[in-house]
Amino acid sequence: LLLQKFVLENLPQDVQLVGGQSMKSPFILGLIMPHVEGQWMMLECNRQQIAISTGTACKIGFGEAMSALSAIGYESDEARKFVRISFNQHTTVEEVEAFLKVVKQSLYENKIKATL
Repeated sequence: LLLQKFVLENLPQDVQLVGGQSMKSPFILGLIMPHVEGQWMMLECNRQQIAISTGTACKIGFGEAMSALSAIGYESDEARKFVRISFNQHTTVEEVEAFLKVVKQSLYENKIKATL
């Protein structure tokens, strides 16, 4: 729970949390990234040895979050920007900081590309 709070406090402001804090698992964060498709973010994280997902937990094996997110009111454009990160007892602060670094750098680079 402390690592999840650390992530939320250190994410760029325009990253959107999916779901209400009080009604979700303390081990999973669903995020919608501005300017970056979830698939792209997942590949960028993979390059840095960070494992994240673009699917919802209820769609494991199908690799997509579209139907679950549309069911709770998200447009398909937003759903394509969805990533899911999970925490367990072995997750470290260093791993969380590495994830945040990739997110911040990726959002910065893609925001610049979007304005060109």
